[in-house]
Amino acid sequence: MAGGASHRRACCGCGGSDDAAYEWIKIFLIIYNFGFLLLSLGFIGLGVYSEIWRSEITEAEHFLLTPSVFLFVLGFIGFLFAGLGCVGALRDNLCVLKFFICSVLLCVLIELGAGIAALIFKDPAKNFINDYVMKCLPTYYDDPDLKNVIDYIQADFYCCGGRNYHDWEINPYHNCSAPGPAACGVPFSCCKPQPDDDLIINSMCGYDTLHEDQSPFDVVNIIYVDGCIDAVIDYLWVHMDVFAAILLGVFIPQVTGIILGTMYVYLIKKIVARQRTNEEENFM
Repeated sequence: MAGGASHRRACCGCGGSDDAAYEWIKIFLIIYNFGFLLLSLGFIGLGVYSEIWRSEITEAEHFLLTPSVFLFVLGFIGFLFAGLGCVGALRDNLCVLKFFICSVLLCVLIELGAGIAALIFKDPAKNFINDYVMKCLPTYYDDPDLKNVIDYIQADFYCCGGRNYHDWEINPYHNCSAPGPAACGVPFSCCKPQPDDDLIINSMCGYDTLHEDQSPFDVVNIIYVDGCIDAVIDYLWVHMDVFAAILLGVFIPQVTGIILGTMYVYLIKKIVARQRTNEEENFM
C-alpha cells in the first residue's frame, strides 16, 4: 500500500480534480523540502567551517557552547526532516510521509511548550538562560564566534553580562585577581558611547569598573550596568512586531510542511481508494 509504484499506477488515468491537486502538491512538497535541504546543508557547512576555524586558534574543551555547534545541530535536524519529506514525496511512501509529518509536528509542539513554559515559569527560565550565559562568559576570548555574538548583543541591546555587569568577574581576564590590565573590568562592547568616540575610540573604557568599592551609580555613565537577559526580553515586549515576526518566521515554514504533507497523504489515500473501487466495479 505504501509503495511508490502502486500509488503512481493508481493515480494514472483516474481523472478528476484530485489528480491535478495530487500533482501540484507533490511538486510543492518536493520544492519545499529541497529548499530546506539546501538551507540545512548551508547551516551544516557554516557550522563545520566555523568550528574548524575556531579549533585552530583555541582549545576544544568548551566546543558544545559555541555557535558553530548550534548551527551544525540545527542544520542536521533540518536536513534529516527535509530528507524524509523529499523521499516520501518522491516515492509516495505513506510511512515516510507520516513520519515526516509527525516529526515536524513534534518539533512545533516542543517549541510551543517551551515558549509557554518560559512565560509561565519566567524566573526559572531566566535562571536557565543565565546558567548558559555564565558558562559562555569564561570562554569569551577563546572563541571568536562566541565573542562576536556577545559583543553584538551587548552593544545593540545596551546591556552587559547576563543578569548585570558583575557577571564578567567570572571571566579569567576580567576577574579582579587577574594580572593583566583588563582585571576588574568589562569588555569594550559594554561601554556607553562617549562624545569623543568619533575622534578616538577608547577600547579600554570598561576597565576598572568592577571594584568592590564601586556601585553601579559610579560607573553608569561609563558602561551599561543592566544584564542582557532582561534587556532582550524587554526589547521583545516593547517591539511586539519584531517578536511576532520572529514567531511567524519560525512557525510558518514548519506548519506549511505539516499542511502540505497532510494534504498529500490524504490525496494518496483517496486516489488509491477510488482506484480500488473502480477495479472492484470492473471485476464485478
